[in-house]
Amino acid sequence: MVQGGKRPNLLGKATPKIGVGPQFVENLDRDRGACAVPGCTPDFTMGATAQGFGQDPWSQDLLRDVDRLRQGRAPRELYTSSTRAGMMVWEAYARSDAGPVREHNEDSHLIDVDNGLFIVADGMGGHAFGEVASRLATDIVHRTLVGERDPEETRLQRPGDEPDPADVVRERMRYAMNQASLLIRKESEQRPERRGMGTTLVVLALDGEQAHLAHVGDSRAYLWRRGRLQRLTRDHTVVQQEVDAGRLTPELARLLPHKHILTQSVGFHGPVEPDTSTRMVDGGDVFILCSDGLTDPMDDVALQAVLHEVPSDQIANVLVEEALRRGTEDNVTVVAVFARD
Repeated sequence: MVQGGKRPNLLGKATPKIGVGPQFVENLDRDRGACAVPGCTPDFTMGATAQGFGQDPWSQDLLRDVDRLRQGRAPRELYTSSTRAGMMVWEAYARSDAGPVREHNEDSHLIDVDNGLFIVADGMGGHAFGEVASRLATDIVHRTLVGERDPEETRLQRPGDEPDPADVVRERMRYAMNQASLLIRKESEQRPERRGMGTTLVVLALDGEQAHLAHVGDSRAYLWRRGRLQRLTRDHTVVQQEVDAGRLTPELARLLPHKHILTQSVGFHGPVEPDTSTRMVDGGDVFILCSDGLTDPMDDVALQAVLHEVPSDQIANVLVEEALRRGTEDNVTVVAVFARD
């Protein structure tokens, strides 16, 4: 377990804890070998080179995880952090596991409690390029949303009226996801071996006592409130469309082999139309973001049964363990965000 902390970035904001996987190490070594300028090391998020990587505590911390992988030891996979916003204290916990089948963990997640931003992304593309897509999406969305100024494209014009602040946040989330989709698609077009890569994305942004959600794909968000589990997102899949049209039952949909064919994804499908929503937060609320490695072996009833028995600070860990016990065949990632007043 690692305690989250503030690290400076170019915006003077806090940069979050992130985990590394084997493919990250492989890419890092490859890029380092191509870096001939003295003192030049790679910018791990964008596949480019940058001066000074490894000189600050943040990148030194990341490189220690790389060394753990080279030594055959597991990287840190459980993160915690907390901060106070007004009268509300936010605590966040995350766990990610490659699962028993996949060689690479193509999920990515982000916890930035200081800026109230939490992300889960489930990459696709084969040959571990799903990890590249999910990592790019997570980084781009984070940098866009914690920027000092709203991009021009997100400014809402309403003659004679100030826009609703919640509308502004949701529009900025939509813009950030489309920026990620554009850049991932550009990367795949420039590098033929990465064609077809893309990612799901579910983002939670906390602002005072409001929680804003945006998602694309079949990674989900749930709200655990006073002993009741509520799903906050609707999967962007062909099967979900059939369920919505009344041609399939949810029970039968879970059994179909093509249940993960997406109607929207970040990068692969070009421009995206995220579903967004805003709700008020109550003390004791737990927001759960997850990849489909959790929800494949566990339906909502099973999730609720587990949550009844688990303290908030153990939700991420226990849910991942339960998904593994039930035989998930995919990478599984859970981020749990707890509001304590």
